[in-house]
Amino acid sequence: MSRRELVDAYVEGKISRRVFARRLVATGVSASAAATYAAALAPTASASGRDKCFKDFYEDFYEAHETFRRIGDPVRFGKDVRRAAKKLVRCVRRDDDDD
Repeated sequence: MSRRELVDAYVEGKISRRVFARRLVATGVSASAAATYAAALAPTASASGRDKCFKDFYEDFYEAHETFRRIGDPVRFGKDVRRAAKKLVRCVRRDDDDD
């Protein structure tokens, strides 16, 4: 995915800020510049907080699954999934408190 496609996907809300920054860093942009770009290009009409929570959870779960496929460690996979689930619960609770 090119940088242009990354920016378009982020602005359209197809990928989260975290994924946007990671992929920019992977293309050679410094971490601080990627964070600045993410803040400057933040989608104005982004998904609700709850939708973002679920999107981040699935991205974390996918990464855990990919790690499991590479390493094959079920204990680590379980820990990664539990960590992702805890982050999801915190995010949903925070979103509920904001309402």
